[in-house]
Amino acid sequence: MKYLKDSTLLTSCLVVFFGGSLGSLFRLLITEIPHIGSSPWVIVVINVLGSFFLAYIGAVIPDSYDYSLILKNFIGTGIMGGFTTFSTFILQINQLGRENFLISIIYTLISFILAYIAVVFGKNVGKNRRLNQ
Repeated sequence: MKYLKDSTLLTSCLVVFFGGSLGSLFRLLITEIPHIGSSPWVIVVINVLGSFFLAYIGAVIPDSYDYSLILKNFIGTGIMGGFTTFSTFILQINQLGRENFLISIIYTLISFILAYIAVVFGKNVGKNRRLNQ
């Protein structure tokens, strides 16, 4: 395990690769849920959950923890990066805007507001559960 800790670039590439694969798989599975996955609002839920968990991980894993970089790269950059869907979010805004501009504005505002609240909430919950240093 010490080798992984000392080989920063190789370790980062591997953990982001595997984490991103898992995050993308989780997103795919959610979008395949009947009646829910086909809704454009599922992207809002995915992005809000991703915002919460990214903030939570940042708060719960202190920088001084021995494997903090590995964990943050695996969960944050990898899993949450693969799970959240910014490009899909922008595509949804574009598609909704062509159908109904007002709905696309509401969709965008709700997404940003809920994601911001999720980040604040995630940080606060994570601070209370911080790993031992």
